[in-house]
Amino acid sequence: MDDALLEAHAQLRRATYRRHPGYVDSEAATESIRAYLRPIHEEGRVAVHEEAGRVTAVLAWRHQEDAWVGEPVSQVAMDLESAPEHFRAATLDAELPRMEADLDLMLDAHHRATLEALLARGLGVDSIQLLGEPTRARAKLEARPLPPGITVTPLEARDVEATLALHRETFAREPVYCWFGANPGFLASFEERLRSDREGHFVVRRDGAFAGHVSAVVKESPFWGRAAGMDLVLAPALRGRGLLRGLYASLLDSMIEAEARVFKGGTSQPPVLRLAREMDRTLFAIHLRRGATLPHAAFEGYL
Repeated sequence: MDDALLEAHAQLRRATYRRHPGYVDSEAATESIRAYLRPIHEEGRVAVHEEAGRVTAVLAWRHQEDAWVGEPVSQVAMDLESAPEHFRAATLDAELPRMEADLDLMLDAHHRATLEALLARGLGVDSIQLLGEPTRARAKLEARPLPPGITVTPLEARDVEATLALHRETFAREPVYCWFGANPGFLASFEERLRSDREGHFVVRRDGAFAGHVSAVVKESPFWGRAAGMDLVLAPALRGRGLLRGLYASLLDSMIEAEARVFKGGTSQPPVLRLAREMDRTLFAIHLRRGATLPHAAFEGYL
C-alpha cells in the first residue's frame, strides 16, 4: 500500500467534508477517514489522477464478502469530482464492470459531475443521506399530538422479536426503501445490537399492542460531535394516519435531551423527505446502486 497516496486520498475527503455544516474538523475525524480508506487501499484497486505532482482525484474499491448489509458488495470510495471529464469517464468505464452487482457507494452531495456520470452508466439513486440540527428542526416542525391510544415507550427485551419481525416483513414487502433490510445477515447483526444496547430505541404501541419501532440513538462521532441516527418503521395499520409529525417530535425531543448537535440518516420515503425539507435538513450524500428503481423526481428539492 502507498501510504502517501492514502494520506492524499484522506485529505481530499477531508476537504469535501469541511463544506458540510456541523462537521468537526479534527485530527480524530481525519484519522477516522484514514481508517475507512485503509482496507480499501490495502485490499482493492486504486485509480489516481495527478496534476503538477498533486493527487486531485481517486477511485478506490474492494470486494467485501462479509459486509454490514448482510451480503457481498463492492465497497467504493469515489472522489473523482476534481478530475478531468475524460479521466472520470475512462476510470468509471474500466472499473464499474469489475464491481459486484451490489455496491456500498455513498457519493458526497457536492460531487454532481460524478453523480451525472454514474447515472449515465446505469446506476440509480437508492436513497439520500440528510443532516439536520435537532433544536432547529424541532422549532420548524409543525407537530401534531399523537392520537389517543398511540404511545411511544422505551424498547424492552420482550419487544426485540416483534421489532425484528416488523423489519423483516416491511422490507421483504418494500425493498425499494431498504434493499438489505430483510437480509438474514443484516437482521442478525441488528438483533445483536438490540440485545446488547437498547438505549435510544422505542416501541410504538396502539392500545397497548406492538405497532412500530422508532429510534434516535445518540453517540459521539469524530465527524459531528454528539450525533443521532434515526429509524422509523410502522406496522401497515398505522400508516397514513398522520402519525409521522408526532413521532418525529418525540424523537427530536429525545435527541435534544441527549444533547445531540446533529442528526443524520438515509431515506427515500416521500413523507420523510417532505418533512426533511420543512425541518431544513441538508443533503450530505447520495447512495447509488445498480437496479435502483426510484425516479429522480422522488428526491425533488435535494437532487
